Amino acid sequence: MDTPAVREIDIRISDESWPLDKAGAEALVQTVLSAVETQIEPLRDGVLEVWLASDVDLQALNRQYRNKNKPTNVLSFAAPAQPDPVFAAAFGQLALAYGVCAAEAKARNITLVDHVHHLVVHGLLHLQGYDHEMPEEAEEMENHERQIMAALGLHDPYALPGDNHD
Repeated sequence: MDTPAVREIDIRISDESWPLDKAGAEALVQTVLSAVETQIEPLRDGVLEVWLASDVDLQALNRQYRNKNKPTNVLSFAAPAQPDPVFAAAFGQLALAYGVCAAEAKARNITLVDHVHHLVVHGLLHLQGYDHEMPEEAEEMENHERQIMAALGLHDPYALPGDNHD
C-alpha cells in the first residue's frame, strides 16, 4: 500500500454546541484519513476542509446544491481532479450539522464523537468517488465503511437503527 498522502486539514467550527475544539476535530479527521488510506486506498493530496456547522448552515447548503430544503448530517464537496490553478491545493470539503448529528447519535445510542467518525469516513469515501445511489454502489460503500470503522475499533454503522444518509 502506498504511503498516506501528506495534506493540510482545515477545521472550521461555527456552532459552539460541537463537543470538539479545532485540535480535537483535526486529530479525529487525521485518524479517519489514516484508516481510510490503510484500509481502502490512498487519497489525493491537498487541503481537506471540515466545517462543523449548524443545522441552518447545512440546510442552506443542501437546498443550494441538492435542491433539498432540510438539514442533513454530512455533505461532501470534492475538488476537481484537475483543479484550476487557483484551487490547486484543494482536496475537498466536508460539512456536518450539529443538531442532525447529535439527534442521530442519540437515536443510535452512540456518542456524538463516534458518529462523527462514521460521517467523516462516509464523506471521505464520497470525495474518493464512492456513492450509494444504486444498490450495488451502496453495498460497496457500506462494506468499506464497516471495514474502516472496525479498523478504528468503532461500531458497525449499518447495524444500528435509523441509519440514513439523505
